Amino acid sequence: MTRLLPLILLLSGCAVTARGYIHQDGSKTVVRTPEGGELTLRRNRISRVLRFLDGELVHIEGTKSFGRVGLDRWRVLEGVSGLQAVVGQLRPYGLSLVVVDSWSGNSIALEDAVMSEMSPFIGYPVLIEGYFDGQSLRVVHYQVLSRDEH
Repeated sequence: MTRLLPLILLLSGCAVTARGYIHQDGSKTVVRTPEGGELTLRRNRISRVLRFLDGELVHIEGTKSFGRVGLDRWRVLEGVSGLQAVVGQLRPYGLSLVVVDSWSGNSIALEDAVMSEMSPFIGYPVLIEGYFDGQSLRVVHYQVLSRDEH
């Protein structure tokens, strides 16, 4: 049994929690940490939209095995502009739009000024950078995170 312990540990992996900047390096997605480390992400259902990001500050949680991190949870902390960022599905809410934050599950109301521009993307995952102005998020930049729109 003791001979199998290293193999079992290798196969089961270890927990990883990290912050860093996401980059696309050829066919792989990596997170570069401020300490100079680099974590290669395993492509799975949870991380599929990350392949459309490049340069955002992210927080990741997952399991590292065989040199790659399989994500359990992740979120974008700030966009490339340095503003707060939210990632989630764009949905209608009455006469306005909301983004359902993929990290918290909360619905965040968007400013009315983006209704006509963003309405074609209802149902798609989006990255929104901006700031709160009262009770709605003022959109400075947005990006659709779907192959269908690229």
